Amino acid sequence: MKEVRAFPVKKYMEFTVDESLIENKFKFLNVPKQYKSLGLDLSSDANLFYGLEANGKQYKSISNMKEFDNYDVILRLLSWSWFNEKGYFVFRVLKSNKDEQVDFMEEKEYLKGCFIKIT
Repeated sequence: MKEVRAFPVKKYMEFTVDESLIENKFKFLNVPKQYKSLGLDLSSDANLFYGLEANGKQYKSISNMKEFDNYDVILRLLSWSWFNEKGYFVFRVLKSNKDEQVDFMEEKEYLKGCFIKIT
């Protein structure tokens, strides 16, 4: 079994995982083997979500927002990339525990305050 690093998640943090942690992988057309890297950045409007249950080992794709309460953690898929025959998924946490609720307006307000400061 592959070792997996565990870390606590906080609402709106972003992180990357490899496809071994994804139960039902989000795939594009079969990527030809000659392509060593490929990437796709998704807008917030894409609304592609994944969830994780408390004792879950893999993230599951969520097709209906009504299922959000069934998961302890809800993630928005931000991008998918392919490097050397391995897929990587970048997520933003929308719900970090069973007691939180997903709030899209709050997410938008949070993102308004995010910027890169050049010094």
